[in-house]
Amino acid sequence: MQRAERIERGLIGIEMDYASETRVRHWIEQHDAELVDAAYAMTVRFVVRMPAAARDAAVEIRDLTSGRASVEVRS
Repeated sequence: MQRAERIERGLIGIEMDYASETRVRHWIEQHDAELVDAAYAMTVRFVVRMPAAARDAAVEIRDLTSGRASVEVRS
């Protein structure tokens, strides 16, 4: 019997401008992450579930959006 490896996952919140949405969606797909929720108002807000080991993504996302996104690590 093969044992499945369990990967601990956590949530991050990302708030960005509309111009950054496509780049951030692409980043989510590349990082084995799942878009859990999206809200659209003056800005775009995503809640993303991803491997806990990758939740240090804040720097990558800020670089990707030229500093226009904010990232909040949740539980």
